[in-house]
Amino acid sequence: MNTNVFDELVIVKRSGQRVAFNKAKIAIAIKKAFDSTYDEYDVNAVNKIFADVLNYIEDNYKERKTISVEDIQDIIENTLNASNYLEAYEAFKQYRVKRAQSRDLFTTKQQHKFLKAMEFLSSRDVNSFQSIITFAKSISTEYARAYLLDNKYIRNHDEGNIFIHNLGMYSFQISRGSVLDLSKIEINDNYIFYLINYLKNLKKEQYGDEVLASLDKVLTPYYIYLYKNYLIDYLTKYLEIYGILPYINIGALKDEISMLEDISDCKNELNKYFKSEVSKKIFEKSLQDTTFTTNNKVADDIKNLLVSIEDESTLKTEGYTISFGSAKSNIGLIIRKMILDVFKTKDFKNISFNYKIYDLKQIDEILDIIEMGKGFNIINLLSNSNKTNVSDIEYFSHGEKLIDNINEDKRQSLGRIMLANCSINLARVALTSKDIDDFYLHLNNNLDLAKNELLVAFENMCNCYKENYTYLFQERVILDSEKLEALQKVRKIFRGGVLYINIIGLYEASLLFFKNDSSQLIKLLEYLNDYAKKISFEERLNFSISLINYSDASSHFINVDKTIFGSQIDGITTKNSYEEAYKAFKTINEVSAYERLSSGGHKYSIEVLSKTSKKKIKETLTEAINNDVAFINVKVGG
Repeated sequence: MNTNVFDELVIVKRSGQRVAFNKAKIAIAIKKAFDSTYDEYDVNAVNKIFADVLNYIEDNYKERKTISVEDIQDIIENTLNASNYLEAYEAFKQYRVKRAQSRDLFTTKQQHKFLKAMEFLSSRDVNSFQSIITFAKSISTEYARAYLLDNKYIRNHDEGNIFIHNLGMYSFQISRGSVLDLSKIEINDNYIFYLINYLKNLKKEQYGDEVLASLDKVLTPYYIYLYKNYLIDYLTKYLEIYGILPYINIGALKDEISMLEDISDCKNELNKYFKSEVSKKIFEKSLQDTTFTTNNKVADDIKNLLVSIEDESTLKTEGYTISFGSAKSNIGLIIRKMILDVFKTKDFKNISFNYKIYDLKQIDEILDIIEMGKGFNIINLLSNSNKTNVSDIEYFSHGEKLIDNINEDKRQSLGRIMLANCSINLARVALTSKDIDDFYLHLNNNLDLAKNELLVAFENMCNCYKENYTYLFQERVILDSEKLEALQKVRKIFRGGVLYINIIGLYEASLLFFKNDSSQLIKLLEYLNDYAKKISFEERLNFSISLINYSDASSHFINVDKTIFGSQIDGITTKNSYEEAYKAFKTINEVSAYERLSSGGHKYSIEVLSKTSKKKIKETLTEAINNDVAFINVKVGG
């Protein structure tokens, strides 16, 4: 195929505008015809139609300067018909008729695009609540495509160069998710009930993952609060039963119990109030009953909390992440065991668990869970990548790390927001590049494209005011939210959040372009990291590079790439999804090295077969932790 023909050919749009010839748009149009017709089909058929269309244009337009959009669509239609894909032919033909009708009906250019969303509804069971939600998201998506985003972002999204993750949420002007600083919420008798309702309502104002940061630490003051109240109740009750209450300075005793900050040594602190043998026995009995009642109450509350948010509305697109494991106090260890016990007894679909390890002995606590077939994430606090001077580092469930800040004195995870993310198809960059200079030129163009799309998303979110959020800024769970005044836009708070440029296809790029040369990959990651630092400084916003293989983006990228390049490129388009980034590196030492260069996080997965012994599992986890891998996804099955 002579690419010079297409380099020189100009497309004339219906408006008369002249644009460069774009092969990818033709591939996408053919793919959509197949997608709308067949539940399953051979992607090679789409690629064959695509090639036939290009061959026809090359043979018949090589002496011409221009080709119209209508001519291209006629060629696609005729090629589908001649190849006997009659259903796809009819679908494409009807699509053209409907688009022509909608363009005639609506005077404003973008308005006719809403007809697609209406047609989507007619093809679904509207009695299904989930279908109504999907339809609403479709309307929102079409509005964003028509009015909120420049066509260059939409075109590159459709063509598989970038993936706009929050496209369906643009019109709602909301951010993705947050690392919640729940320690700010006041503790009282209704604490858990309030917390459950607050978390449920918070999901209405963010569409992604909500991280309940260091839950074992957060619940420690609540445990102490209950313990002190129960101790006062039991002492009052038993002292009164035995007729000793008038002989004890109960007022002073209650005041001292209420003032206790550490209950671990309360026996020695309060012994002075109990002189007689009877009163000492009452005190001992009260301590035992208090511990028993507090443990039962907190265990029930933790179960109620997790089950309640697990069963939250189907409106959310992502659930919650429970981060725990770093508390070192005796109470923290008790709460950690309670969380693990709930995890063992229930299968959670909307909750992910991030288990923090600061001591290798903690591995023993999770072996039973792995043996039960439950997957989770490990945050390795022993890793150099996870050491901070402020508080525990936190990750979202997919592996996104949130720590760096252009404001150095606020380099922390707690209270920070994941604003939005945009993925880049690095495999496509490798597939279309002639040499290393061309590779970095294409990469830089796509990085700029992703950056600028994220800036549009940021500005769109910042048009909201404090009053647009009933819950997000209510309890100071977001960093500096107490500084946000009435009738003030949220920009000053959102500036502390993070915009993620995500890379998909690193492994495939390493096969195609770098021939598995790890040193070249490290240089690439250094380039990406430097790019994020540069634009963060220029824009005075936090940009991070992440290496997360989001399933929706990865599937979209490879499906479009198969359409354009065929499904026979060994190790690249011969599968259904691009690989996790860590597979580009040969050893676990190299994994930890590349991890340090992904400021926005990554996901290193350990796949445990169901028959794997506990000894082998422990050895595998220990090796990853000792080799400085910061975030480990444990998958179980097979």
